[in-house]
Amino acid sequence: MSILSFPVRPKVREKGLTLSDEMKRAIAAIARAESPVFITGGAGTGKSTLLRIIREEANPSLAVLAPTGIAAMNVRGSTIHSFFRFPPRLMTKHEFRSSPSMKDLLGRLSGIVIDEVSMVRADLLDAVDTTLKMHLDPRKPFGGLQIVFIGDLLQLPPVVTGDDLQQHFSSLYESQFFFDAAALQFCPLQCYCLTQTFRQTDPAFVALLNRIRRGFATEADLRLVNARVGMRQQDNQKSITLTATRKLAEDINRRCLDQLTGAEQGFTALVKGRAAEKEAPADDHLRLKSGARIMMLQNNRTLWQNGTVGTVLGFGKHNGDEAIRVSLPTGEHWVTRHTWEIVRYTKNPAGAGVLEEVTGAFSQFPLKLAWAATIHKSQGMTFDSVTIDLHHRVFEYGQLYVALSRCRSLEGITLTSPVQLSDMKSHPRVRWFEAVNSLA
Repeated sequence: MSILSFPVRPKVREKGLTLSDEMKRAIAAIARAESPVFITGGAGTGKSTLLRIIREEANPSLAVLAPTGIAAMNVRGSTIHSFFRFPPRLMTKHEFRSSPSMKDLLGRLSGIVIDEVSMVRADLLDAVDTTLKMHLDPRKPFGGLQIVFIGDLLQLPPVVTGDDLQQHFSSLYESQFFFDAAALQFCPLQCYCLTQTFRQTDPAFVALLNRIRRGFATEADLRLVNARVGMRQQDNQKSITLTATRKLAEDINRRCLDQLTGAEQGFTALVKGRAAEKEAPADDHLRLKSGARIMMLQNNRTLWQNGTVGTVLGFGKHNGDEAIRVSLPTGEHWVTRHTWEIVRYTKNPAGAGVLEEVTGAFSQFPLKLAWAATIHKSQGMTFDSVTIDLHHRVFEYGQLYVALSRCRSLEGITLTSPVQLSDMKSHPRVRWFEAVNSLA
């Protein structure tokens, strides 16, 4: 059984979700249900939009999973560990046990979508494969269940911490990336790359970002980027500083907030159920003052998007609810609390398929202080103006690319210090994978 049908139904077009030709080819491959599908693409190429379309089109028995709690909340899904009941550590083959309830649940699924697969380690994907084979068809990859992977491998990589774990990985896997899982070594993976960029419109800037993303930047590219060192932004009130460390971002935000006059307002998140166990999509305790620079943390189709920067104007009530008045590029708006949900998939007692049961909710105003943010937390966001402070170090593959690609234009970028060509690095194993799968 396929996750979805093709062509798409009219309701997707009615919701204003634009399908590029690349998206149509990827959706057609999913509809054929021949083998696992991997959909990738650079920043701003529509991966999140494609996931929304898949959900709109999907059979009701689709499970959407993600590697972290915040990623799961952002797609209203479940974490991989929670769905499969995995412990939060490396598993040995002796720990896997069959379960009648798991067999029943998995047997009702039409497929699984794993978002942010760039953060999924090879051992975790092998654990998924082992569990699916144990409960479904042991002769077929992933038990015969259709799997769709979505993510950009050339952004920040999965984390392998500790000498023991790194030694374990080097003895079993070529790398920590999902595509080096044993489950995919003898299983054809259909790969589709989205290349049409919706975030940036300047072809030269798009080409520059693509060379940096793939690790093919030139000395001329380096000079072009370093020409942005110390550049003053026309509207400094709209610029956000992207940092390599959380401490630096927090220090900048705290210092700037303290410099504002006026009374400070505090807002505590309302947390229910299993959301308390997950990394929060917004601040647990939000501190604001009138005049504070903020950025939005979720999408509103007509008023703002994830990453829109604005200013707090005041506090009050809107339609009887506690609200914050903000000034955004689209005008002045009242913002009320937004609720992020995490779900559990359960069998449908009324018949076939599965149901989404909300097991946790996190309710908070969907904004945060935005004088600064970490590069890691800025993934998926779009800004008109950024100041990039790497503190003289690029820690990870893809880190500089993620920072640069948050901005709509090269002219909107300021660097606090020069970067080196070695900072424009991409992981060699990912470059190999993309080359052999014609994604480069």
